[in-house]
Amino acid sequence: MAILVILMSVIFQVIQMSSQAWKSSTQGTSTMQQARAAFERMTRNLSQATLNTYYGYYYASGATMPSYYMRQSELQFICGNGPVNGSTAFLTAANNNAVQVTHGVFFQAPLGDINSTSATDVSSYGALDRLLNACGYFVIYGPDTFRPPFFSSLSNAPQNENRFRLMEYLQPSEDLSIYTSGAIPSAGVTIPLWISNGLPTDFTAAPPASPSPVNVRPLASNIVALIILPEQFFNSSGTNPNPVANESNVSYIPCQSANSYNYDSAYHATPTGTPPTQNAWANQLPPLVKVIMVAIDEPSALRLAAAHTGASSTSPPDLGDLTTSTAALFQDPSKLFTSSSVPEGDLEKFEDVLNAKAGNVAGNTLKLNYSVFQTDVIIRSSKWSQ
Repeated sequence: MAILVILMSVIFQVIQMSSQAWKSSTQGTSTMQQARAAFERMTRNLSQATLNTYYGYYYASGATMPSYYMRQSELQFICGNGPVNGSTAFLTAANNNAVQVTHGVFFQAPLGDINSTSATDVSSYGALDRLLNACGYFVIYGPDTFRPPFFSSLSNAPQNENRFRLMEYLQPSEDLSIYTSGAIPSAGVTIPLWISNGLPTDFTAAPPASPSPVNVRPLASNIVALIILPEQFFNSSGTNPNPVANESNVSYIPCQSANSYNYDSAYHATPTGTPPTQNAWANQLPPLVKVIMVAIDEPSALRLAAAHTGASSTSPPDLGDLTTSTAALFQDPSKLFTSSSVPEGDLEKFEDVLNAKAGNVAGNTLKLNYSVFQTDVIIRSSKWSQ
C-alpha cells in the first residue's frame, strides 16, 4: 500500500506537470497563430491602399488662368505616432479612454465591405467601383469589450482581463466620411475627422460607445508593439541622406522632419516656392511600408498582468516607454535598428525589455516569450515620383 501510494503520487505529479506544459504550449501556439493571421490580414489590406491621385489645374494667387498642374487627391494615407505637425496621438485618453501604444496607420482601400442590407444601399454601394472603405490598425491596452454578451450571465464566466490588442478600424462603404468637408486637415496638426469620428469614444465600454455601428474590432490579443515605416528606394551611391539602418537599398521618407515616423499624404500638398514645387509625399503613397509587429504568448501575458496589477487602458504596463512623446521608443527611424552609428537600436532595446523586464512577481524577474513579425509591404497603387 505504501509503495502504491508513492507510485501514484509520482505519477500524479508527472501527469500534472505534463498537463501544465501542454496547456502552456497550446496557449502560446494559439496566440502566435492568431497573431500571424492578424499580421497577414493587416499587411494584405495595407497593400491595397489607394489615393486615386490625379493631376489637376492649380491657380496661383490672383491668377485667372491655370498656372500649372499639381498632384491632387480627395483621399489620405497617414501613419506614425500621430499627425505630422502635432504632438497628439491618434488615440488619446481624453477622447477614447485609451492611449495608443506605438504607431497607427489609416488609409482608404477598395476592400468591398458593406454592412447595410437595404436595397438602396446595396444598389448605391454594391458595385465594385464604389466599395471603398476607410481602414486602420493600432494597438491599445484594456479589456475585451467585444467578447460574446452571454459571458456575463455565466456563473463561472472567465474574467475579462486587460490585454494588449491589435485593433482594426474598418468603415463600411455606406458610412464613408472621407469626402465630408473638412475631413482632412491640410496643416497636419489635428487628427483627421474621418478617423476621430469613426473611432469609439470609450474603448473600455461594453458594448463600445458611439459611433454605431461600431467600426472597430480586435484582430489579435497580446500584440505589444506595431511599428509602421514608409520607405522609398534609393541607389547605392547614397544620394538619399536618410537610409534605414541595415537596409542596403531603401530609406525612410521624412514627412515633416528627418527624425520622425509620421507620414501624411495631405500634409502641405499645396506647391510652394519659386518655381512652385510639391513635396515628394504630397498626395502620393509610399512605394514600400515596413511593418513590424511584436507579439507575446498568453502565459507571458498572464505573468505581465500579475506584475502590473495597477495597469489600465490609460496607463498600460511599462514595456520601455511606448506611449509617451519624450523618451519613448520608436520615435526616430534612424534608431530603429542597431548599426555602426547606433550602438543599440530601438527594436533591440525593446527585446531587452521583453527578456528581462516583465516585472517582479514573488521575488522572481520573469521573462516574456515573444515573436517579431516583420515585412516590407509593396503598395500596389503607388506611382512614386520625386
